[in-house]
Amino acid sequence: MPAPRALRFSFSRESYSQARIRELIANAASNVAGFAERQRDRICSVIDELCQNAFEHGSMPGAEIGVEIIFRDDEIEILVEDRGKDGALPAAEVEELFNKRRQEDPTASTSKRGRGLPRIVANWTDSVFFEDRDGGGLQVRVIKKF
Repeated sequence: MPAPRALRFSFSRESYSQARIRELIANAASNVAGFAERQRDRICSVIDELCQNAFEHGSMPGAEIGVEIIFRDDEIEILVEDRGKDGALPAAEVEELFNKRRQEDPTASTSKRGRGLPRIVANWTDSVFFEDRDGGGLQVRVIKKF
């Protein structure tokens, strides 16, 4: 079995907000995995949602987040990690909130927030895992089978 291929990125909120960074990640993932356009767009949305959550909920202003995309013969694994901040929820609480929101009727919510992980990420990937990082912060790992 060939070794998996991986792409690694690290960047600040300021640089990530530029469309060029988002396109770089989406195009790199798409080119390595050979995605069709629809799958490319979905994976891009998943990565974008994970990164935005890391910046908003798990990172101090100016801190960087890390993204790793691992390609295997039958799946893509995406890891997004933040460095943590005061008041950020631990992995167990994030997972509990995630599972609760997945059970809610999406048409019953009037909020424009809080639907990215339970709707976009969960529906367009096969597995979602939340893990506390040893040095502080959170890692979210998702897997999409081909």
